[in-house]
Amino acid sequence: MNVKLSTKGQLIIPGPIPPPRLERGRLVIEDRGDYLVIRSASEVPRTKLNDVIGCVGYRGSRLSLEQMEAGIAYGALRTR
Repeated sequence: MNVKLSTKGQLIIPGPIPPPRLERGRLVIEDRGDYLVIRSASEVPRTKLNDVIGCVGYRGSRLSLEQMEAGIAYGALRTR
């Protein structure tokens, strides 16, 4: 389906879209680099604070960028 971008920055979607696809017209647009994904907001899972809080409560000494990068690389290798 082709859409147009209006001069006001609005997406113009031609033709009818079945009502279950749109929840009160709310859509989420994800930028994936060379393309966009547009989907109903109801399809996006809710994010919980514990899922994104990361190391906010970290109490140890500060780490250098090199130490952080090494830790990320180690974690990436462990999850393979």
